[in-house]
Amino acid sequence: MSIETAIRGRLLAYPGAAALVGTRIFPQLMPQGTTLPAITYAVVSRTTEPTMGYSNTGMWSTLLQIDVWADSYSGVKVLADQVRAALMDWYQESTEPIWRVLHRNEEESYESDTLTFRVSLDFEVLSAVGS
Repeated sequence: MSIETAIRGRLLAYPGAAALVGTRIFPQLMPQGTTLPAITYAVVSRTTEPTMGYSNTGMWSTLLQIDVWADSYSGVKVLADQVRAALMDWYQESTEPIWRVLHRNEEESYESDTLTFRVSLDFEVLSAVGS
């Protein structure tokens, strides 16, 4: 299972986020005409952590940007709160574990051409899987 699939699954299963967006959680881009609120996500970077001897430890660090979109400021803030609550310090034990999800950064913006509000949340995902 990829990091992206695991994170999308977590958001779909988290009651607060799912109540707001249903299944409107998309990789990279939101399809035209999508009803808001919605979520998009993208991998910004992915690295492995070497040991002092320069061999791979098996731990990967993936920086994931999750953008939440809504047609009101209050709506985007509520959705951002739900995404943050769903992912902050979350971990998944399985054959390909996600060891920890850490909230790293957050930025608000307004898209004047589409009249939408956006909050971009950056999360670092520490895992045993690199893709």
